[in-house]
Amino acid sequence: MKRRSIFSVLILAAFLLAMGVASAESADFRFHVSPVRDTFYPGEDAVLTLLIENDAKVSSFIINENTSNLLPLITTAKNLRVELSGSPPVEVKTINPQLAGDLPSGMVSKVSFRIKIDPDAREKEYTLTVKIHFTYVTYSIDPLTKTAYITYDHDVYLKNVNIRVSKKDYDFNVRILNSTLLAGKKDVVSVEVINTGKNPVHNTSVILNATPPLMPDPTGMIAYIGDLASGEKRTVSFKVYVSENALNQSYPARFVFQFSDAAGFPKTAVKTAPIWVEGSNSIEVENWQSILTPPLNAPVRQKISVPSLPSIPSIPSLPSSSPSFLSGKKVQPASGVVTIPSRGIVEVTLKNTGEEMRDAVAILSFDTPLIRVENSPYIGHLGRNESVRVLFNVENLAQEGKYRGWVAISYTNPRGDEVLTEKHYIAVEIGESPLQIRDVKALLSAGQKGEMVVEVENGIKERLEDVELSLLSPELTITPLTTTAFIGSLESGKVGNARFRIDVDDDAVLGNYTLYLLERFEINGAEIVSSARIPVSVESRGVKIEITSVEASLYPDSTGEVVIKLKNSGSTLYNTIVMLEVSAPLSVAGGSSLGSLVGQSQPGMYFVGTLEPGSTAVVKYRVKVDKDAGAGSYPANLRLSYYDAEGYKHETGSFPIALEVKEKPLITPVLFAAAALGLIALLTAAVIVRRSRRKRKSEANEREK
Repeated sequence: MKRRSIFSVLILAAFLLAMGVASAESADFRFHVSPVRDTFYPGEDAVLTLLIENDAKVSSFIINENTSNLLPLITTAKNLRVELSGSPPVEVKTINPQLAGDLPSGMVSKVSFRIKIDPDAREKEYTLTVKIHFTYVTYSIDPLTKTAYITYDHDVYLKNVNIRVSKKDYDFNVRILNSTLLAGKKDVVSVEVINTGKNPVHNTSVILNATPPLMPDPTGMIAYIGDLASGEKRTVSFKVYVSENALNQSYPARFVFQFSDAAGFPKTAVKTAPIWVEGSNSIEVENWQSILTPPLNAPVRQKISVPSLPSIPSIPSLPSSSPSFLSGKKVQPASGVVTIPSRGIVEVTLKNTGEEMRDAVAILSFDTPLIRVENSPYIGHLGRNESVRVLFNVENLAQEGKYRGWVAISYTNPRGDEVLTEKHYIAVEIGESPLQIRDVKALLSAGQKGEMVVEVENGIKERLEDVELSLLSPELTITPLTTTAFIGSLESGKVGNARFRIDVDDDAVLGNYTLYLLERFEINGAEIVSSARIPVSVESRGVKIEITSVEASLYPDSTGEVVIKLKNSGSTLYNTIVMLEVSAPLSVAGGSSLGSLVGQSQPGMYFVGTLEPGSTAVVKYRVKVDKDAGAGSYPANLRLSYYDAEGYKHETGSFPIALEVKEKPLITPVLFAAAALGLIALLTAAVIVRRSRRKRKSEANEREK
């Protein structure tokens, strides 16, 4: 059996060889890369041009009428893309990659890159890496159908290129040390001069040559250096006047070097460097920070307290019971959505880099009308190079995100002219409140008064002062009984608690609700008003009472007893009173166990006292049934009044029960008792009569004897 299997495999292999199998052919791609220029100088910003040659080859390629046209196709590098990367001190400035297109075998393509050589680069060779991305063609021919198939694949070829950094025979580098030039002023520019050439220079002079608005002072536009060895540095200064209409920007200055070489021949070199000019009314924004939060957008289904904003008349005012930090006296029934703006600060540090300022006032404005700046801080006198911190109070109706604003200073210059500086744009971010909600604990039940504890944390480095929280509810069925909680001061990272009492109506639907917390606090004397959403859940009644049994002995035109057993499946209840409510033809009769506590009879109330979890209480009532009442079940309700562990009083909703009235029997217990007494009397009389007869008979017999 094994020999037959081997024989079958050999026959199949021979058949496949006879039929022919398609073979794939592709070229072996190689590239030659060489720079057109391979020597550069320190500090040079130059163009590096690379020549790339495609040296693709194929082997064992069969040439016939079907394959002759395929040879150029498979040896062409298609969609050639070249990347160049280097490391300090050589920096590649051109954005990679450079597209060279299709490159046939034996052809050369040229690509160029901008490179920057560091001024402090050492003289040596540096290696740059060239990465060549290309697409190539692979073909295959089916021997049976003589059909050619081609596929496209991608490949990457890496090649290193060496360049040399070498100093020039004579060269200089210029670096501006300080520029304090102001429009309309004359000042000094200090310049560091370095001999970056290979050879020393002699009798060197430096001439500052510039065009308006830079005007060198003829008395200070030439500096004599003398001899300067290779690598040696010197510092020179020039006097420059700046015209009054100069802008805040850099202007080019040409430094002309006149020197002699070692043989005494005169030579000249020119270098260009930027000089910064500041306008006479210039300021600088050193830093800024903001504390701004989004407004509160609350869907309203009842009267709600919102801030009174004169600038936004569409927003209703607060009632007199509103938190102390919100003003107003009116209440408007709300419908839809009410927006309560937040209030924050933007702190900016400004530096006067121009002329002396008098009666200076800082100005902040935003592109959007949703952010309104409430003040323009007065600065007063601000000398040149002096800095000042200004604080802007901001009212915000914009949502989270970054918004553009600009800051400027309005002032009077020494000549008495009113001047407004240029605008400096800043990005102000509206984000989360510094007062962060860490935890919310709320026990809210339908038909009960509950408590909510909100835990807040100071999430910034500054101390928060006079922290005051106000609770708002947009729901008709949820009413805060405690609207404001005062926490006081909070250090950075510290936590404070705020407690609120909340009344939930009987009609409240069980589920999740959103309440709103208005936060008011101060940071370094600046008032902040922010808001937060508080998720709460209304659950079934917090007290879990189970009515285990109801026993009633009730008959028409009589007063009977009702015995009810209650089991507490919830938390401990204190000073518990169970109240029975009935309607005609039933009525609660007599007193109750509560009468001894309050000094008078109160029908329908039974004092239980403390009801521990899992315990059962038995309550009893006397109920009178009208004479016209028929037999059947009559509805009644039980309600509980109790105190929780915090000392707050609660009253549950109604627990419905049924009291059964039975038909009055023909022989009532009274008739039965009267009949029994009559029977006993008859029996007693009979016994007495019988004894009397026996006694008389006995006496008669004795007389006869």
